[in-house]
Amino acid sequence: MSAAHASTTDTPTRYQRVREILQAAAGTSKANYGGAGRFWEHSLTAFKAAKVHGVAMIAPEVPSCCADEPGAATSRSDNSGLIRGLRGEPPFDGLAHDGGTDGAGP
Repeated sequence: MSAAHASTTDTPTRYQRVREILQAAAGTSKANYGGAGRFWEHSLTAFKAAKVHGVAMIAPEVPSCCADEPGAATSRSDNSGLIRGLRGEPPFDGLAHDGGTDGAGP
């Protein structure tokens, strides 16, 4: 195997890095994240489809012709539950939005 090939196989993908970050953040928590469980431990396809409290963890891609124009729709990251959770926005603000919390808040 060439050195160039070895270095590319040793570099984690973005998804692998995201999984590592989420795993470290979750630690030994037994939270079920709104019934989604440890959704980052599954395939990338399943990860992109995961919803917690009805919110997509990764918002779907939406093509836009005018994303930079005033009044344009919010960005994909703004609509992603992972980002909303990091910001402590509802329903990830630790308050009971569905009759109780399950540890999915901050």
